[in-house]
Amino acid sequence: MHLGSNVQVAEVEIKRVIKGSEVLLGVHGWTFNGLGARPRVEVAGIGDRTICNSEARKYDTRIFLVSKSDVGRLRLNSSLVRISLNNIERTEAAVNGNLNLLTLSPSSSSAAAAAAAAAADL
Repeated sequence: MHLGSNVQVAEVEIKRVIKGSEVLLGVHGWTFNGLGARPRVEVAGIGDRTICNSEARKYDTRIFLVSKSDVGRLRLNSSLVRISLNNIERTEAAVNGNLNLLTLSPSSSSAAAAAAAAAADL
């Protein structure tokens, strides 16, 4: 679905929610196709030129920073973040308010967090 010249609504498969999982059930476009399937949601704002790095392609895995609109739709509110162990740990630290972890270098990352993809497939 197109919202403007390049702005689109994308169906996003959820691999993990770091914060805000309680709002997903009330979101427009929420689907769940049964056992073993990952839930999907619609996210507006893909390709929005007012947001840096908002372009996505099918099968991209990214961290989506979104907010819920008044009409119950998720909207991209920041750049799509590439998946890396350091980016996952920094995102979790920001959500948990742990400012000391926000300065982690890639070499100090733990292998356990590598198994947890904090993103979605487009």
